[in-house]
Amino acid sequence: MRAARVADDARPAARIRGVHAASGGVYGSPRVHAELREAGTVVNRERVEQVMREHGIVGRHQRRRYRATVPAPAAAAVPGLLRRGFSAGRADERWYGM
Repeated sequence: MRAARVADDARPAARIRGVHAASGGVYGSPRVHAELREAGTVVNRERVEQVMREHGIVGRHQRRRYRATVPAPAAAAVPGLLRRGFSAGRADERWYGM
């Protein structure tokens, strides 16, 4: 039973490797699935994902993550003067702002 499954995975894996190589290693499972369907191969999208995962075929990630804000080094050095105690014993004793 397992040998039949491995043999069934070998055929789509070869086709998937061909489409992936033709794209220059860029295509992930959605585009590989679309190319296979366009070529007339009847295959499920989840099956393409599974075969790619099992055979280590990965598309290229082109988007880079950028941090929107970078904390200033001086901001980390500011001491917490109130020590998170925001209650005051009388009026005008403590002031804070953001």
